[in-house]
Parts: sequence; structure tokens; C-alpha cells
Amino acid sequence: MSARKNRRAVMAELILLANPTAVSVHTPDVSLSVTFDSVAELKSWLHLAGLNDPDMLVGERQGTTDDGRPYRSMNAYPTWHGWEFYASAREYIDSGTTLDLGDRRAACRAGGGLMTDRTFTHPSVLAGIAAGAGWADPTMNPADIDWTGRRAAAAIPFPLVDGRPVNPFAPTGIRYGRNELGHWGEAQAADAIVTASDSHGGRWLLLIKRDDNHGWALPGGHVDPGEDPTAAAFRELAEETGLTADPADPWVTTLPARYVPDPRASDEAWMVTTPVRIDLGHGWRVLPDVTGSDDARCAAWVPAVDYPCLVRHLADIYGGVVFAAHRDLLADILDH
Repeated sequence: MSARKNRRAVMAELILLANPTAVSVHTPDVSLSVTFDSVAELKSWLHLAGLNDPDMLVGERQGTTDDGRPYRSMNAYPTWHGWEFYASAREYIDSGTTLDLGDRRAACRAGGGLMTDRTFTHPSVLAGIAAGAGWADPTMNPADIDWTGRRAAAAIPFPLVDGRPVNPFAPTGIRYGRNELGHWGEAQAADAIVTASDSHGGRWLLLIKRDDNHGWALPGGHVDPGEDPTAAAFRELAEETGLTADPADPWVTTLPARYVPDPRASDEAWMVTTPVRIDLGHGWRVLPDVTGSDDARCAAWVPAVDYPCLVRHLADIYGGVVFAAHRDLLADILDH
């Protein structure tokens, strides 16, 4: 039996653990879609299959259908030996039910438990605090912070529990502490989604390789206090790739701010980004020169006909992966 068949046999065992509602090929030899009837079933499968890696892209949310039925849903994107799983669950809830923090923690314990009482702040954050770095909140107790201004300025509303901020998209796997982020609560970033089409009609996307070993990402970074997010995206683009563009150009579109499941985040420190689309047009015979600098080890134009194409190219040419926080965002942009 070939190594590939062995891998497929093991993958089949992983799926059989799930007893999902549906399984389908998302992209041949790249990814599978797995659907569950409930959030608890999805969490249980991730736990039993050993796929609940701390860096896994996970999102939970509540919503209401067009006919007024409230629901809760979860999406998870674990990877296994280069394969991507698109795992999802959606369940309807009573109109009077509110999925608060305690509910989520209880549900996680019942379903295999992605949410724990784990406490962690990375040593690099502690070192930044000791050095007086501006990017790190100096206090070790977020309840000491006056949250009035920060909550008013938040792009996405978030609750406080005992004076401590709670990620509205928790759980992340780290209940207390800041993980690898320096701030408490929400921090706002801006990301530049720069595309260009060659003379044959092929679409290319500008990416940078992060210097923290978290993979390939969109050029972007933190929005400075008082800075416009669109201006921040263009500033970061120039700093990280050397490419300059005009925010006033008609092909620039600033999208609504959105939560990104950053692997550096925790239930008490998280990221929200404002994506800015910059389309450089068609007919390029030679794409603009780019050079990685600042927080980028390198910058490169990557073929991006669709998201699976992007994933394959990064794996085949660079042995790389998409930064977990940007996978959902890029799939939305490239495939729709």
C-alpha cells in the first residue's frame, strides 16, 4: 500500500470517528467538507480525532435566519498532513436562549471541551512589559483598566465579566491571559488585499511571509491611535512590501471590520481587522516589484485564481501555509 493510500486510510478513520451529517470533497486532493448536526458533535470530533490544535482557525457565532429562527453555529478549519478540513455545524436554539460565556463553557465540557480554564501569556509579552514596550498593556490584571473608552471605540461590541474583557468569538483555548498579544481586549488592525491580473487574465495576490513563523499573510498590521484604518492598510503595505498606492484611487474598496481568529489570541485578547481591497487592474506583463521588510521576511505575488489554488501554490513552491487568521477572509474574497 502506498504512503498516500496509508494517509487516506487514516483520514477515513478520522472521518468515521465523526459520524457527520455529510462529507464531501471540497477540492480534490486538497480539502474535505464535514458537516455536523450540532456544535457539541463537532467539538467532540475535534477532541477525539486530536485535531484541536491551539493554532486552529475556529469561529462560533449566533444569528437569526430570515424567517426569525435563532441559531448557533461553529466553523473549524483543522489541518492534517497538508489536508484542510472545512468542518461546520449549525443548530437552532430557543428564542429565549442566550449563549453566554457560562453556557459556552458548559457546552464545551459536554462536547469534548475546546474551552478550558487555561491561563497563558507568552514570555515575549512579559518581556515587552518589562521593557516598557508601547504595544503591551503594562497591567497584568485587565480588571484594573477603565474599559469605557475602549468599548466605545471597539469595532465589534464585547462584554465584560468581573471587569475582564471577553472575546465575543470565544473560546480560543486560552481562557485567561493574553497568549501572544500585548493588549487586553480588542485590537484593531488593517490588511491590504492587493490583486493584479496578468496579460493572460490570471489573478495574482500579494502576500508576505511573516517573521513569527505563522505563515503567509496579507500585508497589514495594527492601526495606530487616531489613524484611519484605510490609511493604516496603505502604510503597512508600503512598510512591508515597498509597494505604494493611492487610497483615493477608484479601485480601492474598504470592507467592514471583521473578527479574525488569530492563533496568537485568547479569550481576553483578540484581533479585529479592516480589510482594504486594492485592485491594480489587468494586463500586467510584469507585476510590480515587491520586497519584504519590517515584519515581513519576504513578499511575493502568488497565483490566486481561487483559494485552493493559493493554498496549493504556497505548499508546493514555498512549503508554506496561509496565516490562520486570514484563511476565512481569503476564502471569502477569492471564492465569491
